[in-house]
Amino acid sequence: MTVVKILTIIAKSLLFPFYFLERFLSFLALFISKSILRAKKVAKEFRSSNTFQLVPITQFSGFDKIITKNGGVENIYLPQIVGLSNGGFISVNMPSDYLCTLINVSFVPYSDFIRDSNGYVSNEKLYRKEYDVLIPRDRDIFEIKGNNIRLFNKRNKVYSNVAFSLLGTISNHWAHFLAQYYPKLVFLENLSADEEIDLIIVRNTDPHIKFLIERELVKYKNIKILEVEEESEIICKKLYHVSLGTLLADDGYIPTPFAILLSKSTLQFWKEKALELVPRDSGQFRKIYLGRSGGRSIKNNDEVRDFFIYKGFEEVFPHLLSIEDKIKIFSESKYIVGPGSSAFANTMYSKPGTKILAFINTFRYLDTYIPEFSNFVGHEFWFLSGKDDNITEMNSSYEISLEEIKTFIEANNFLDDEASLEINS
Repeated sequence: MTVVKILTIIAKSLLFPFYFLERFLSFLALFISKSILRAKKVAKEFRSSNTFQLVPITQFSGFDKIITKNGGVENIYLPQIVGLSNGGFISVNMPSDYLCTLINVSFVPYSDFIRDSNGYVSNEKLYRKEYDVLIPRDRDIFEIKGNNIRLFNKRNKVYSNVAFSLLGTISNHWAHFLAQYYPKLVFLENLSADEEIDLIIVRNTDPHIKFLIERELVKYKNIKILEVEEESEIICKKLYHVSLGTLLADDGYIPTPFAILLSKSTLQFWKEKALELVPRDSGQFRKIYLGRSGGRSIKNNDEVRDFFIYKGFEEVFPHLLSIEDKIKIFSESKYIVGPGSSAFANTMYSKPGTKILAFINTFRYLDTYIPEFSNFVGHEFWFLSGKDDNITEMNSSYEISLEEIKTFIEANNFLDDEASLEINS
Protein backbone atom coordinates (compact mmCIF):
# COMPACT_ATOMS: atom_id res chain seq x y z
CA MET A 1 0.00 0.00 0.00
CA THR A 2 1.41 3.38 -1.01
CA VAL A 3 1.95 6.26 1.38
CA VAL A 4 -0.64 8.30 -0.54
CA LYS A 5 -3.32 5.66 -0.02
CA ILE A 6 -2.50 5.37 3.68
CA LEU A 7 -2.72 9.15 4.14
CA THR A 8 -6.03 9.22 2.20
CA ILE A 9 -7.57 6.59 4.49
CA ILE A 10 -6.38 8.47 7.59
CA ALA A 11 -7.80 11.75 6.27
CA LYS A 12 -11.21 10.20 5.54
CA SER A 13 -11.26 8.64 9.00
CA LEU A 14 -10.57 11.99 10.62
CA LEU A 15 -13.12 13.82 8.49
CA PHE A 16 -15.93 11.24 8.87
CA PRO A 17 -17.29 12.63 12.19
CA PHE A 18 -17.44 16.10 10.64
CA TYR A 19 -19.20 14.74 7.55
CA PHE A 20 -21.74 12.97 9.76
CA LEU A 21 -22.25 16.13 11.82
CA GLU A 22 -22.77 18.17 8.65
CA ARG A 23 -25.38 15.72 7.37
CA PHE A 24 -27.15 15.68 10.76
CA LEU A 25 -27.25 19.47 10.99
CA SER A 26 -28.54 19.66 7.41
CA PHE A 27 -31.32 17.18 8.21
CA LEU A 28 -32.16 19.08 11.43
CA ALA A 29 -32.37 22.37 9.56
CA LEU A 30 -34.72 20.83 6.97
CA PHE A 31 -36.90 19.33 9.71
CA ILE A 32 -37.14 22.65 11.56
CA SER A 33 -37.90 24.47 8.30
CA LYS A 34 -40.75 22.07 7.47
CA SER A 35 -42.07 22.28 11.03
CA ILE A 36 -42.14 26.07 10.85
CA LEU A 37 -43.96 25.97 7.51
CA ARG A 38 -46.46 23.48 8.92
CA ALA A 39 -46.98 25.63 12.02
CA LYS A 40 -47.55 28.69 9.84
CA LYS A 41 -50.05 26.75 7.72
CA VAL A 42 -51.98 25.56 10.80
CA ALA A 43 -51.98 29.08 12.22
CA LYS A 44 -53.26 30.47 8.92
CA GLU A 45 -55.99 27.80 8.77
CA PHE A 46 -56.95 28.58 12.37
CA ARG A 47 -57.26 32.28 11.59
CA SER A 48 -59.42 31.50 8.55
CA SER A 49 -61.83 29.30 10.51
CA ASN A 50 -64.93 30.11 12.53
CA THR A 51 -66.40 28.50 15.64
CA PHE A 52 -70.04 27.45 15.67
CA GLN A 53 -72.30 25.79 18.23
CA LEU A 54 -73.65 22.43 17.09
CA VAL A 55 -77.45 22.18 17.44
CA PRO A 56 -80.23 20.06 15.89
CA ILE A 57 -81.35 21.61 12.63
CA THR A 58 -84.86 22.04 14.08
CA GLN A 59 -83.40 24.76 16.37
CA PHE A 60 -82.41 26.99 13.46
CA SER A 61 -84.50 30.15 13.69
CA GLY A 62 -85.67 29.81 10.08
CA PHE A 63 -86.55 26.10 10.23
CA ASP A 64 -89.96 25.28 8.72
CA LYS A 65 -90.96 21.71 7.91
CA ILE A 66 -93.04 21.38 4.73
CA ILE A 67 -93.75 17.65 4.44
CA THR A 68 -92.79 14.39 6.15
CA LYS A 69 -92.82 10.94 4.53
CA ASN A 70 -92.22 7.34 5.56
CA GLY A 71 -90.15 6.34 8.59
CA GLY A 72 -90.87 3.88 11.40
CA VAL A 73 -89.78 0.30 12.03
CA GLU A 74 -88.17 -1.28 8.94
CA ASN A 75 -86.23 -4.49 8.28
CA ILE A 76 -82.63 -4.25 7.10
CA TYR A 77 -81.57 -7.40 5.25
CA LEU A 78 -78.13 -8.86 5.93
CA PRO A 79 -75.93 -10.47 3.28
CA GLN A 80 -75.51 -14.16 2.63
CA ILE A 81 -71.82 -14.81 3.33
CA VAL A 82 -70.30 -17.96 1.86
CA GLY A 83 -69.50 -20.41 4.64
CA LEU A 84 -70.70 -18.04 7.37
CA SER A 85 -74.29 -16.83 7.06
CA ASN A 86 -77.54 -17.37 5.18
CA GLY A 87 -78.56 -13.75 5.68
CA GLY A 88 -81.50 -12.73 7.83
CA PHE A 89 -82.53 -9.24 8.90
CA ILE A 90 -82.57 -6.77 11.76
CA SER A 91 -85.40 -4.37 12.59
CA VAL A 92 -84.42 -0.73 12.98
CA ASN A 93 -86.15 2.53 13.79
CA MET A 94 -85.81 4.37 10.50
CA PRO A 95 -86.07 8.18 10.68
CA SER A 96 -88.58 9.87 8.39
CA ASP A 97 -87.74 11.62 5.15
CA TYR A 98 -88.72 15.28 5.24
CA LEU A 99 -88.46 18.55 3.34
CA CYS A 100 -87.94 21.82 5.17
CA THR A 101 -86.90 25.40 4.47
CA LEU A 102 -84.05 27.26 6.17
CA ILE A 103 -83.49 31.02 6.11
CA ASN A 104 -80.11 32.78 5.83
CA VAL A 105 -77.88 29.71 5.91
CA SER A 106 -74.72 28.60 4.14
CA PHE A 107 -72.72 25.46 3.38
CA VAL A 108 -69.63 24.29 1.51
CA PRO A 109 -69.74 21.67 -1.29
CA TYR A 110 -67.89 18.80 0.43
CA SER A 111 -69.65 19.03 3.78
CA ASP A 112 -72.82 17.90 5.56
CA PHE A 113 -72.72 20.92 7.87
CA ILE A 114 -75.22 23.74 7.43
CA ARG A 115 -74.42 27.07 9.09
CA ASP A 116 -76.92 29.74 10.02
CA SER A 117 -76.41 33.47 10.55
CA ASN A 118 -76.72 33.21 14.35
CA GLY A 119 -73.54 31.20 14.89
CA TYR A 120 -75.21 27.78 14.90
CA VAL A 121 -74.29 24.80 12.78
CA SER A 122 -76.03 21.47 12.21
CA ASN A 123 -75.03 18.09 10.84
CA GLU A 124 -77.84 15.55 11.07
CA LYS A 125 -75.46 12.58 10.88
CA LEU A 126 -73.86 13.53 14.18
CA TYR A 127 -77.22 13.30 15.98
CA ARG A 128 -77.86 9.72 14.87
CA LYS A 129 -77.17 6.96 17.39
CA GLU A 130 -75.29 5.00 14.72
CA TYR A 131 -72.51 7.60 14.80
CA ASP A 132 -71.42 6.42 18.24
CA VAL A 133 -69.18 3.95 16.36
CA LEU A 134 -68.84 5.80 13.03
CA ILE A 135 -66.40 8.47 11.90
CA PRO A 136 -67.32 11.68 10.03
CA ARG A 137 -64.85 12.35 7.22
CA ASP A 138 -66.01 15.92 6.66
CA ARG A 139 -63.23 18.11 5.22
CA ASP A 140 -64.97 21.22 6.54
CA ILE A 141 -64.01 20.30 10.11
CA PHE A 142 -60.98 22.07 11.56
CA GLU A 143 -61.63 21.17 15.19
CA ILE A 144 -64.35 19.65 17.37
CA LYS A 145 -64.58 20.32 21.12
CA GLY A 146 -67.87 19.07 22.49
CA ASN A 147 -70.62 21.10 20.83
CA ASN A 148 -68.18 23.74 19.64
CA ILE A 149 -67.12 23.09 16.07
CA ARG A 150 -64.55 25.12 14.18
CA LEU A 151 -65.17 25.10 10.42
CA PHE A 152 -63.14 26.61 7.60
CA ASN A 153 -64.03 29.97 6.16
CA LYS A 154 -64.02 30.21 2.36
CA ARG A 155 -63.09 33.44 0.63
CA ASN A 156 -65.04 32.55 -2.51
CA LYS A 157 -68.72 33.27 -1.81
CA VAL A 158 -71.62 32.21 -4.02
CA TYR A 159 -75.02 33.78 -3.39
CA SER A 160 -78.43 32.29 -4.10
CA ASN A 161 -81.89 33.66 -3.34
CA VAL A 162 -83.55 30.22 -3.30
CA ALA A 163 -81.55 27.00 -3.42
CA PHE A 164 -81.91 23.22 -3.32
CA SER A 165 -78.66 21.42 -2.49
CA LEU A 166 -77.40 18.06 -3.72
CA LEU A 167 -74.01 18.51 -2.08
CA GLY A 168 -72.42 16.76 0.87
CA THR A 169 -69.30 15.04 2.20
CA ILE A 170 -69.18 12.36 -0.51
CA SER A 171 -71.86 13.59 -2.91
CA ASN A 172 -69.70 13.20 -6.03
CA HIS A 173 -69.09 9.50 -5.33
CA TRP A 174 -71.41 7.28 -7.40
CA ALA A 175 -72.61 4.88 -4.68
CA HIS A 176 -73.00 7.61 -2.06
CA PHE A 177 -74.83 9.87 -4.50
CA LEU A 178 -77.32 7.14 -5.39
CA ALA A 179 -78.21 6.50 -1.74
CA GLN A 180 -77.80 9.82 0.05
CA TYR A 181 -78.59 12.48 -2.55
CA TYR A 182 -80.38 11.10 -5.61
CA PRO A 183 -83.56 10.15 -3.63
CA LYS A 184 -83.86 13.76 -2.45
CA LEU A 185 -85.11 14.61 -5.94
CA VAL A 186 -88.43 12.97 -5.13
CA PHE A 187 -89.22 16.16 -3.17
CA LEU A 188 -88.86 18.43 -6.21
CA GLU A 189 -92.62 18.10 -6.71
CA ASN A 190 -93.14 19.74 -3.31
CA LEU A 191 -91.16 22.91 -4.10
CA SER A 192 -92.88 26.15 -4.95
CA ALA A 193 -93.54 26.54 -8.67
CA ASP A 194 -93.56 30.35 -8.24
CA GLU A 195 -89.87 30.63 -7.33
CA GLU A 196 -86.73 30.55 -9.44
CA ILE A 197 -84.68 27.84 -7.69
CA ASP A 198 -80.97 27.03 -8.00
CA LEU A 199 -80.17 23.33 -7.74
CA ILE A 200 -76.61 23.36 -6.41
CA ILE A 201 -74.00 20.90 -7.64
CA VAL A 202 -70.21 21.13 -7.78
CA ARG A 203 -68.44 22.04 -10.99
CA ASN A 204 -67.07 18.98 -12.84
CA THR A 205 -69.68 16.72 -11.31
CA ASP A 206 -69.46 13.10 -12.50
CA PRO A 207 -71.28 13.04 -15.88
CA HIS A 208 -73.32 9.96 -14.85
CA ILE A 209 -74.56 11.82 -11.78
CA LYS A 210 -75.32 14.93 -13.83
CA PHE A 211 -77.27 12.84 -16.33
CA LEU A 212 -79.60 11.57 -13.60
CA ILE A 213 -80.10 15.06 -12.17
CA GLU A 214 -80.81 16.70 -15.52
CA ARG A 215 -83.29 13.97 -16.36
CA GLU A 216 -85.32 14.81 -13.25
CA LEU A 217 -85.28 18.55 -13.92
CA VAL A 218 -86.96 18.29 -17.33
CA LYS A 219 -90.36 18.61 -15.63
CA TYR A 220 -89.43 21.72 -13.63
CA LYS A 221 -88.79 24.80 -15.75
CA ASN A 222 -88.25 27.02 -12.69
CA ILE A 223 -85.36 24.91 -11.33
CA LYS A 224 -81.94 25.46 -12.89
CA ILE A 225 -78.59 23.84 -12.14
CA LEU A 226 -76.04 26.15 -10.53
CA GLU A 227 -72.50 24.74 -10.63
CA VAL A 228 -70.12 26.01 -7.95
CA GLU A 229 -66.41 25.67 -7.27
CA GLU A 230 -65.45 23.06 -4.68
CA GLU A 231 -63.58 25.66 -2.60
CA SER A 232 -66.49 28.01 -2.06
CA GLU A 233 -69.24 28.83 0.41
CA ILE A 234 -72.82 29.00 -0.83
CA ILE A 235 -74.89 31.59 1.00
CA CYS A 236 -78.68 31.23 0.67
CA LYS A 237 -81.48 33.57 1.61
CA LYS A 238 -83.68 30.47 1.49
CA LEU A 239 -82.62 26.83 1.30
CA TYR A 240 -84.85 23.86 0.58
CA HIS A 241 -83.27 21.09 2.64
CA VAL A 242 -84.11 17.37 2.50
CA SER A 243 -83.33 14.95 5.32
CA LEU A 244 -83.40 11.24 4.45
CA GLY A 245 -83.82 8.25 6.76
CA THR A 246 -81.21 6.42 4.67
CA LEU A 247 -77.70 6.47 6.16
CA LEU A 248 -74.27 5.75 4.67
CA ALA A 249 -71.35 6.19 7.04
CA ASP A 250 -68.22 7.99 5.90
CA ASP A 251 -66.02 5.60 7.90
CA GLY A 252 -66.13 3.45 11.04
CA TYR A 253 -64.13 2.05 13.93
CA ILE A 254 -65.62 -1.45 13.81
CA PRO A 255 -67.63 -3.61 11.38
CA THR A 256 -71.34 -2.99 11.97
CA PRO A 257 -74.57 -3.50 9.97
CA PHE A 258 -75.69 -0.09 11.27
CA ALA A 259 -73.15 1.73 9.09
CA ILE A 260 -75.49 1.46 6.08
CA LEU A 261 -79.26 1.71 6.44
CA LEU A 262 -81.23 1.98 3.20
CA SER A 263 -84.82 2.95 3.81
CA LYS A 264 -87.74 1.39 1.92
CA SER A 265 -88.39 4.78 0.35
CA THR A 266 -84.85 4.86 -1.09
CA LEU A 267 -85.16 1.29 -2.40
CA GLN A 268 -88.54 2.06 -3.97
CA PHE A 269 -87.15 5.22 -5.58
CA TRP A 270 -84.29 3.20 -7.12
CA LYS A 271 -86.67 0.58 -8.42
CA GLU A 272 -88.94 3.14 -10.06
CA LYS A 273 -86.06 5.04 -11.67
CA ALA A 274 -84.51 1.81 -12.96
CA LEU A 275 -87.79 0.82 -14.59
CA GLU A 276 -87.83 4.20 -16.35
CA LEU A 277 -84.25 3.86 -17.63
CA VAL A 278 -83.79 0.18 -18.45
CA PRO A 279 -84.49 -0.68 -22.12
CA ARG A 280 -87.75 -2.61 -22.31
CA ASP A 281 -86.46 -5.09 -24.89
CA SER A 282 -83.22 -6.01 -23.09
CA GLY A 283 -82.54 -9.71 -22.58
CA GLN A 284 -80.73 -11.28 -19.63
CA PHE A 285 -77.66 -13.12 -20.88
CA ARG A 286 -74.44 -11.31 -19.97
CA LYS A 287 -71.77 -12.58 -17.60
CA ILE A 288 -69.72 -9.67 -16.29
CA TYR A 289 -66.69 -9.44 -14.04
CA LEU A 290 -66.44 -5.99 -12.47
CA GLY A 291 -62.90 -4.68 -12.66
CA ARG A 292 -61.37 -2.64 -9.88
CA SER A 293 -58.21 -0.58 -9.41
CA GLY A 294 -56.86 1.09 -6.30
CA GLY A 295 -57.25 0.10 -2.66
CA ARG A 296 -59.48 -2.58 -1.12
CA SER A 297 -58.68 -4.92 -3.97
CA ILE A 298 -58.02 -8.65 -4.44
CA LYS A 299 -54.30 -9.37 -4.20
CA ASN A 300 -54.68 -12.38 -6.53
CA ASN A 301 -57.12 -10.60 -8.83
CA ASP A 302 -55.47 -11.84 -12.05
CA GLU A 303 -55.96 -15.45 -10.98
CA VAL A 304 -59.60 -14.92 -10.00
CA ARG A 305 -60.46 -12.80 -13.03
CA ASP A 306 -58.84 -15.23 -15.46
CA PHE A 307 -60.89 -18.08 -13.98
CA PHE A 308 -64.13 -16.22 -14.70
CA ILE A 309 -62.96 -15.09 -18.13
CA TYR A 310 -62.45 -18.79 -18.90
CA LYS A 311 -66.06 -19.35 -17.85
CA GLY A 312 -67.27 -16.86 -20.45
CA PHE A 313 -67.30 -13.63 -18.42
CA GLU A 314 -66.28 -10.23 -19.79
CA GLU A 315 -64.39 -7.73 -17.63
CA VAL A 316 -66.25 -4.43 -17.28
CA PHE A 317 -65.19 -1.08 -15.75
CA PRO A 318 -68.53 0.77 -15.33
CA HIS A 319 -67.02 4.23 -14.74
CA LEU A 320 -65.39 4.08 -18.20
CA LEU A 321 -68.73 3.50 -19.93
CA SER A 322 -71.35 6.01 -20.99
CA ILE A 323 -74.37 6.06 -18.69
CA GLU A 324 -76.48 4.54 -21.48
CA ASP A 325 -74.06 1.65 -22.02
CA LYS A 326 -73.73 1.08 -18.29
CA ILE A 327 -77.48 0.78 -17.83
CA LYS A 328 -77.77 -1.50 -20.86
CA ILE A 329 -74.99 -3.87 -19.74
CA PHE A 330 -76.27 -4.23 -16.18
CA SER A 331 -79.86 -4.70 -17.34
CA GLU A 332 -78.72 -7.52 -19.65
CA SER A 333 -76.59 -9.27 -17.02
CA LYS A 334 -77.46 -12.71 -15.71
CA TYR A 335 -74.29 -13.11 -13.61
CA ILE A 336 -72.25 -10.35 -11.93
CA VAL A 337 -69.07 -11.09 -9.98
CA GLY A 338 -65.95 -9.22 -8.88
CA PRO A 339 -64.24 -7.40 -6.01
CA GLY A 340 -66.74 -5.41 -3.96
CA SER A 341 -66.86 -1.73 -4.91
CA SER A 342 -69.27 1.06 -5.83
CA ALA A 343 -69.54 -0.61 -9.25
CA PHE A 344 -72.05 -3.01 -7.67
CA ALA A 345 -74.40 -0.07 -7.05
CA ASN A 346 -75.20 -0.35 -10.76
CA THR A 347 -77.07 -3.59 -10.03
CA MET A 348 -80.02 -1.28 -9.39
CA TYR A 349 -80.46 -1.62 -13.17
CA SER A 350 -80.30 -5.44 -13.10
CA LYS A 351 -83.41 -7.56 -13.46
CA PRO A 352 -84.92 -9.92 -10.85
CA GLY A 353 -83.14 -13.27 -10.89
CA THR A 354 -79.68 -11.80 -11.50
CA LYS A 355 -77.00 -13.77 -9.64
CA ILE A 356 -74.38 -11.68 -7.87
CA LEU A 357 -71.16 -12.77 -6.14
CA ALA A 358 -69.07 -9.98 -4.58
CA PHE A 359 -65.65 -10.57 -3.05
CA ILE A 360 -65.05 -8.53 0.09
CA ASN A 361 -62.59 -8.08 2.93
CA THR A 362 -63.69 -9.30 6.37
CA PHE A 363 -64.04 -5.77 7.77
CA ARG A 364 -66.83 -5.03 5.30
CA TYR A 365 -68.76 -8.29 5.04
CA LEU A 366 -71.61 -6.83 7.12
CA ASP A 367 -72.11 -4.16 4.45
CA THR A 368 -75.83 -4.09 3.60
CA TYR A 369 -75.80 -1.67 0.64
CA ILE A 370 -76.22 -4.16 -2.22
CA PRO A 371 -77.83 -7.00 -0.19
CA GLU A 372 -80.65 -4.62 0.75
CA PHE A 373 -81.57 -3.74 -2.81
CA SER A 374 -80.96 -7.28 -4.07
CA ASN A 375 -83.46 -8.60 -1.55
CA PHE A 376 -85.91 -5.83 -2.49
CA VAL A 377 -85.97 -6.63 -6.23
CA GLY A 378 -85.24 -10.37 -6.17
CA HIS A 379 -81.56 -10.84 -7.01
CA GLU A 380 -79.54 -13.75 -5.62
CA PHE A 381 -76.68 -12.06 -3.77
CA TRP A 382 -73.62 -13.53 -2.00
CA PHE A 383 -70.49 -12.18 -0.33
CA LEU A 384 -67.32 -14.28 -0.32
CA SER A 385 -64.76 -12.89 2.10
CA GLY A 386 -61.00 -13.17 1.81
CA LYS A 387 -57.97 -13.07 4.04
CA ASP A 388 -57.25 -9.42 4.91
CA ASP A 389 -53.80 -7.85 5.06
CA ASN A 390 -55.03 -5.90 8.10
CA ILE A 391 -58.28 -6.96 9.79
CA THR A 392 -58.59 -3.59 11.58
CA GLU A 393 -58.40 -1.59 8.35
CA MET A 394 -61.69 -0.81 6.61
CA ASN A 395 -60.05 -0.64 3.18
CA SER A 396 -57.60 -3.51 3.55
CA SER A 397 -56.70 -5.53 0.47
CA TYR A 398 -57.28 -9.27 0.71
CA GLU A 399 -56.69 -12.62 -0.94
CA ILE A 400 -59.51 -14.84 -2.21
CA SER A 401 -59.20 -18.61 -2.37
CA LEU A 402 -59.85 -19.81 -5.91
CA GLU A 403 -60.66 -23.27 -4.57
CA GLU A 404 -63.31 -21.75 -2.31
CA ILE A 405 -64.82 -19.97 -5.32
CA LYS A 406 -64.99 -23.23 -7.28
CA THR A 407 -66.54 -25.10 -4.34
CA PHE A 408 -69.17 -22.39 -3.87
CA ILE A 409 -70.14 -22.34 -7.56
CA GLU A 410 -70.53 -26.09 -7.69
CA ALA A 411 -72.32 -26.51 -4.34
CA ASN A 412 -74.83 -23.72 -5.05
CA ASN A 413 -75.25 -24.29 -8.79
CA PHE A 414 -74.37 -20.60 -9.11
CA LEU A 415 -73.80 -20.86 -12.85
CA ASP A 416 -76.99 -22.88 -13.17
CA ASP A 417 -76.67 -26.11 -15.20
CA GLU A 418 -73.28 -25.44 -16.71
CA ALA A 419 -71.63 -28.72 -15.75
CA SER A 420 -70.11 -28.88 -19.20
CA LEU A 421 -67.85 -25.98 -18.28
CA GLU A 422 -65.92 -28.28 -15.93
CA ILE A 423 -66.16 -26.15 -12.80
CA ASN A 424 -63.08 -27.79 -11.27
CA SER A 425 -60.81 -27.14 -14.24
